[in-house]
Amino acid sequence: MRTRQSQELNAGTTAAELRFALLCDAALHNERREIERQILRLEALRDKQQAVYRQARRERETFESLRNRQLAEYHRSRARREQRQLDDLFLLRQAYLRHG
Repeated sequence: MRTRQSQELNAGTTAAELRFALLCDAALHNERREIERQILRLEALRDKQQAVYRQARRERETFESLRNRQLAEYHRSRARREQRQLDDLFLLRQAYLRHG
């Protein structure tokens, strides 16, 4: 951009045109700084949201693990209860057949 401005000056560019080009350059620089600030702000927000997501995921995995353990314990307990019932029925049948 500076090279182009130097070439334009050598080619007979007016002071008004140079002033306008400098104003445009300053506006572009200010816009770039603002965009960079926005990028930093949005990156910080993204990092915060990623931390929230990771925490929520850890909590979900913890609850899922707990639920799975409780479900497995329920199945084991139910299987033991059913087996006791079957054993009781078998013993009752054996007693009935012996005394029958």
